[in-house]
Amino acid sequence: MLEKRLKRQVIAREHTFFIPTSLGLEKICAKQVRSLGLEASASGEGGVTFQGKLTDMYKACLHLSLANRVLMRIHEFKAAHFAALEKAVEGIPWELYLPLSCPINIRVTARKSKLYHSQAIAERVEKAILQQLEKYGERVKGAEEPTPQEIFVRAVSDRFTLSIDACGELLHKRGFKESEGRAPIRETLAAAILEFAGYDGTLPLMDPMCGSGAFSTEAALIAANIPPGWNRDFAFSSWPAFKKQQWLYLRSQAEKQFKNITQPLVFASDIDQNACSLLLETLERQGLDRIVKVSNEDILRLTPPKQVSNPGLIVVNPPYGLRLGTVPQARELFASLCNRLADQFQGWTLAALVPHKDWTPLLPFSAQPFQKILHHGGLKIPLLIGKITNKK
Repeated sequence: MLEKRLKRQVIAREHTFFIPTSLGLEKICAKQVRSLGLEASASGEGGVTFQGKLTDMYKACLHLSLANRVLMRIHEFKAAHFAALEKAVEGIPWELYLPLSCPINIRVTARKSKLYHSQAIAERVEKAILQQLEKYGERVKGAEEPTPQEIFVRAVSDRFTLSIDACGELLHKRGFKESEGRAPIRETLAAAILEFAGYDGTLPLMDPMCGSGAFSTEAALIAANIPPGWNRDFAFSSWPAFKKQQWLYLRSQAEKQFKNITQPLVFASDIDQNACSLLLETLERQGLDRIVKVSNEDILRLTPPKQVSNPGLIVVNPPYGLRLGTVPQARELFASLCNRLADQFQGWTLAALVPHKDWTPLLPFSAQPFQKILHHGGLKIPLLIGKITNKK
């Protein structure tokens, strides 16, 4: 009986999915979703919405490099008091969505609602879900062992939306890094910068302040056509409706598209030897060390790689002088870097995060570059992209 309900109400039915993204990335994330053959629209809620079946959600989790999460909408209702909230949550067939006896975590945001106390809302939602699950004594046959499940509750003007997180850990965690460098940039933001710069994995890329290697690893995945979610697990694998064979089929289809790269296309370097060693270990574990060449090098002595003949992309996230060093020191380093690039890298494209407005004239561009404001670590940072020319 439960299997039939699963098929009819969850597996065979289309659902609404919401993909939260960093501010400013909604449109390019929607473009990525459409590239998977799905209809998508950028939302005013800071993300992207699409309609699809569970297999479409599997595909989104596997392939999207800009998404923070993928949430499946479960139910929407109006509640102006706790009795109405509890009744609505109790009416949801949670046994169709969650593995029995699974740990759950309720995340609440509430605005302009009579019910505004997030802790009180979370307690009542959790209680109602657990009571519903306790009615079923055994787990659905074939379901994986339960993993913690995140339930998102959003209340706006007494209108509640309940969603389940399909991912588990945030999607910027690609599943192969064991440590982070100082002041790291998230992989989702690194992927967005590469997208804005038009990087497609065919031209050389230099990451001369590589740190923990977000730009380098994202570029390697693009060059080898490996999905960003290839190396990690997802919360949906423990859902009662999860179909392992469908998931394995999607992975096998993706694997057929991998590219065999036999020589370096990405060149990562850093003055910090420890950062280089950790990045090389990460690349070796994932078989990406053939694509990325790592070297311990001073950025002010940077020269084009001897292995490449065509100009490519240089991407830098310089120290801002906030958490590391001082602002004057950071500015001096950035100025020296720009002079070096103008001397050695004419014809290359530079994508640079520029944390201070008075740094912009230092860039080795003779024309107005592409500019986009990105949100990074609570800061609004301009991204500037342009072709490197001779010194002004």
